[in-house]
Amino acid sequence: TDEEQTDGIAATESVKLLKKYAAEKTPFFLAVGLFTPHTPFVAPKKYFDLYPKDSIKVPSIPDGYLNTLPKNAVTSINRKKEQINIAENLAKSAIQAYHASISLADAQVGRIMDALKETGLDKNTVVIFTSDHGYHMGEHGHWQKTTLFENADRVPLIISAPGMKAQGKTTRSIAEMLDFYP
Repeated sequence: TDEEQTDGIAATESVKLLKKYAAEKTPFFLAVGLFTPHTPFVAPKKYFDLYPKDSIKVPSIPDGYLNTLPKNAVTSINRKKEQINIAENLAKSAIQAYHASISLADAQVGRIMDALKETGLDKNTVVIFTSDHGYHMGEHGHWQKTTLFENADRVPLIISAPGMKAQGKTTRSIAEMLDFYP
């Protein structure tokens, strides 16, 4: 079940704390770290069922593509030799599991956000959602992270705050975590 997973446990504990803070009217700072979608990709079966393997497309790279890249980019792509040219079925399984673990994390964030609303804390709480890195799922022939390609460098940054003027809007501005952490 969701509640048996590491992230489910974190969400359950977060919900308990939010209810406590609301009841006691205690100001708080709560940082919730979710493990997924890091490897190993673990999630309840219902999340895997959302992504049938026969509907998954594995990215391909054209012949000669690596010759068009700077040497350091090729080195970063090829540094994990066991992940080069993996079998299509294994690639589909990895993509399915990655998406399933993302859906598990999304559900846990949803539980926490629901608790904020149920307790009324959403009316005076700033929420920042982000990640530590992006991830490759076969793009550029690479699996996992640690490249300078956008797949590994771009992370989500979602901010919600009471009275926020640009609610629901996106920006193309560059931000880094140092911009919001202090």
